[in-house]
Amino acid sequence: MYSRSNPISTRGGSFVLGLALTALAGPLSTVLGAQEEDTSPNSSARLIPEVVAIQPGESFTVAILIEMDPGWHSYWRNAGDSGLPTEMAWDLPEGFSPGEIQWPYPEKIVAYPLVDYGYSHQVALLVDIQPPPELEDGSTVRLAGRVDWLICERICLPAYQEVEIDVRVSAEATRASPEWAGLFLETRDRIPKPLPAWEISAEVTETGYRLEVDATEDELEPPEE
Repeated sequence: MYSRSNPISTRGGSFVLGLALTALAGPLSTVLGAQEEDTSPNSSARLIPEVVAIQPGESFTVAILIEMDPGWHSYWRNAGDSGLPTEMAWDLPEGFSPGEIQWPYPEKIVAYPLVDYGYSHQVALLVDIQPPPELEDGSTVRLAGRVDWLICERICLPAYQEVEIDVRVSAEATRASPEWAGLFLETRDRIPKPLPAWEISAEVTETGYRLEVDATEDELEPPEE
C-alpha cells in the first residue's frame, strides 16, 4: 500500500481512472503494495459479535466496526464517482460460513465536481455467520480476517487491518451483548429493507437517465418492521 508520503488525490479524473484500474486488477492492498508505516491511517477496524456466546448450528451476527478520525470517510458498496467499497477476507474455523456484508445507507459526500457515497465517524458493517452444529459446549473459537478499505479526506489512503476475536460456545441460548446492543439496533434501522413487489428499471437516455418505479398505492406504504 501507499504510505502517508504517497497519497492519492481526490481531485481530477486521474483518481477515478486509477481507482477503476485498481478495481479491475484486484484487491486494493495487493495492487498498491505494502504500506510500511501505519496500515490503517486515520482509522481503525475491529470485530464485534452481537452475542456473548454462540450456539452450535445457530446463525449469529458480527459487526465490522470501522472508526474514522474527524473529517475522514470510507465508502459505501456503490462509492459513486470515486472511491472503493470496504472488503473483508474472512479466516474462519472449519465449517463456519459468512454471509454478505449488510450495508447501512450512506452519506452523500460532495467534493466538486465529484459526488461519492460513504461513511464518516464510524460505520458498522453487519455480517451473519453460520457455525457448524458440531461445536463443543464451553469451547472457544476464533473469528478472524483482513479488512481493506479506502480512507479519504482531501487525499485518499488505502488502509487494511488484521482483525480477530475469540467467542465462547454455549449449548444454551445466549443474550445479546449489552455493551453493543445499541450499535446493532441503530445499524439495522439504517439497512434498506427489500420491497419485492416493486418493479424498478433504469435506462440511459439522450438527455440523461430515466428511473421508473412500478408500485400500487398500497405498496407505497412503508414496510412494517
